[in-house]
Amino acid sequence: MPIIDDLRDAVNNYETDNVKTEIVEYSITGGGGSVLDVGETFQFKVKVTNQNCLDMKSVRVQANGTQYADVALMTGSFGSTAVSGAFNLDALQNYTTGFFRGKAKKATGAGGAKDIVTAGIASWDASLDHILVDHSGAGEAEAKLNKEIRQD
Repeated sequence: MPIIDDLRDAVNNYETDNVKTEIVEYSITGGGGSVLDVGETFQFKVKVTNQNCLDMKSVRVQANGTQYADVALMTGSFGSTAVSGAFNLDALQNYTTGFFRGKAKKATGAGGAKDIVTAGIASWDASLDHILVDHSGAGEAEAKLNKEIRQD
């Protein structure tokens, strides 16, 4: 069934093709300045923007550490990944998570700016509600009133 296969493929690729994920509200928590020292902690949030027509349910965001930093939720131990609690993200909306934490660590060749953490969608469920239900005012105007206007 080609249409079912197309729908499955569209859902499988949805988060890559239609969702923008950004790291926002970054700050160093232990001191000041703009450069991290080894062992210093920082915090950040993740903003997720649903740019198309599927409603996303039970979304979880995963923050990933790198060779330069470990990550954690606001409570808990630092490790290679941390996963947010679930939230719903309706079509054409955005959501910003609570804070994640990070801790800089020593790595070879660590001089200069590096991607110290990444983030993306860990899991989500698709809902067709927006496509099938939310259509007030959708479509072109169909009724027209066509009358001549006298020009004086």
